[in-house]
Amino acid sequence: MGSQLVTVHNQEENVYVQHRHNGERSWIGLNDRSVEGSFVWTNKELSKFRFWAPQQPNDWNNQDCVHTLGAKHEYTWNDVPCKNCFNFTCFTDFDECKTHTDNCADNADCTNTAGSYICTCRAGYSGDGRTCNAVTPALFALIVKGSIAAHVKLGIRGMEKLVLTSMNVPVVFMAATALRHVSIVQGLTAVPVTECQNYQSLNGGDRHISYGNTHTYCDSGLSGWFRFEGSAGTRMATSCQSQNRCNSHAPGYLTGGHPSVADGQVTRLVCFHWSYSCCNWSRYITVRNCGAYYVYYITGTPGCSLRYCGTY
Repeated sequence: MGSQLVTVHNQEENVYVQHRHNGERSWIGLNDRSVEGSFVWTNKELSKFRFWAPQQPNDWNNQDCVHTLGAKHEYTWNDVPCKNCFNFTCFTDFDECKTHTDNCADNADCTNTAGSYICTCRAGYSGDGRTCNAVTPALFALIVKGSIAAHVKLGIRGMEKLVLTSMNVPVVFMAATALRHVSIVQGLTAVPVTECQNYQSLNGGDRHISYGNTHTYCDSGLSGWFRFEGSAGTRMATSCQSQNRCNSHAPGYLTGGHPSVADGQVTRLVCFHWSYSCCNWSRYITVRNCGAYYVYYITGTPGCSLRYCGTY
């Protein structure tokens, strides 16, 4: 960005610029050439600072440019014809992006503007640019409408799937960001997978599998979709643990592994360790991979004191 007539942002800058000319009149970069009465800065910057002399601007004799009046007139401004000859002050914009003096987040891009800069969060992140947080992709299901056959190609590891359709049958599940990879979408619509937004939180630290048994609890009353988060962990435990863990007598763990996003809803067996058996009791539950986390449809435990335990 080259040099231009100076933009003045505040009274301190106004006095400083005029002192450079020993109180004599000088041009600044303000004019209303484009729209009469609407003064803008030459570099298009949106500085709202103005310091007009009394009864100015008056646009007498097509006065479209602005000069300063100096110390004798208390550093005020006046509009005058642009053809007049005065001293002038130019300035060059400081590029905060190029000099790495911006305040943008690590996951944001910096764009230099006149007198400032803009921070924009990159794809997959949201925020004001100074702070950018990872976006959890919404999960969608492709639902077949009608009774046609559709060939769906997904941008997930090159997976292809031939679908013989019937009314409102879920076909395959994926993150919203992958929907653009659907090459043939005749008869298909995208609908949100509600359990990935509507779930209850299991976040107590005493639910983590490493926690002992200081106050025995039971999950026999749990019902609905749940997500492990916070001190409880990020997912259900997947290996047999010692008895009297996560504030229960018989700690529960998932068998069969967690599903991928493309698997959609899957049925898994949860085993509860008691006595000499890692699966003394068991209960089938439903699991879904929501992209950044898992949700589990739980219908209580076979008895007490059994509990679903979390891990990281």
